[in-house]
Amino acid sequence: MNKGSSESVPFTLSYHVSHRTPHFVPDRQESLDRTVSAWREWTKRERLQAEYESLGLHLTGHAFDGFRDHCERLNISSIAKIVGGMPSPTAEGGNFFANRKEVTLAGAVMDIRRRPNRTSLVLDDDTERIEATLFDETFAQFKHLIAKHAVLIVEGQLRYDDFLNGWRVTVKRVRSADEVIEEQARRLTIPWHGNLGSFVRDLQRTLKPFTRGNCEVCVDYRSAAGDAQLTLGDAWSVRLTRELRDQLVQLLGENKFAIHYRKHIV
Repeated sequence: MNKGSSESVPFTLSYHVSHRTPHFVPDRQESLDRTVSAWREWTKRERLQAEYESLGLHLTGHAFDGFRDHCERLNISSIAKIVGGMPSPTAEGGNFFANRKEVTLAGAVMDIRRRPNRTSLVLDDDTERIEATLFDETFAQFKHLIAKHAVLIVEGQLRYDDFLNGWRVTVKRVRSADEVIEEQARRLTIPWHGNLGSFVRDLQRTLKPFTRGNCEVCVDYRSAAGDAQLTLGDAWSVRLTRELRDQLVQLLGENKFAIHYRKHIV
């Protein structure tokens, strides 16, 4: 069969007593149309999710990979940098355990542990892991966001836990990283080098369900005839949801568009 083609394949389902499993036998008398469709390539996020569902672990990346650049541009430091900036017990002596700091950090939920009157999350951003504790009242407020491998942004107080022999965050607020990206994104820049005809139609079809948002869309067009940066009108400003970002990856490819978190002056 040629790639991209389909053909009618006649067959009947035949069972043999001597075998436990059925097999297909070609038959010209009875036929069933069978169409083989081309599968699109998985996005990195879909591939990681499939790896975990089938194998119980991630092989080709980390659950936080798709959020690292966003967090840097949102001025959210890595867990390793935040913890590394805290004083050490030897330097502080007896005053060490009095250290407290209000922090905002992000990570993928690698474990969820229920304890009396509180729930602890193990957050991992591929630089370090940290335990984030939510007391029951806080957990009840944000439990709809908490799931294994969800990427969260938490705000709370960082302090040293003698029992853990490490730093721990007492959480006051939890947000989905996708929610924060959608809320804070101010410009979506799409580079394009080629024929505008089919591209414009595909782009309109992709963006249309997500319009009436706060993120403006800019097309950075380059061709042999010249270059132009086109900012679409307010009617095409979008809500930059997870679903839209996934569809843009399917349309353009991984890392083929840029998200900006401050209004650009063109």
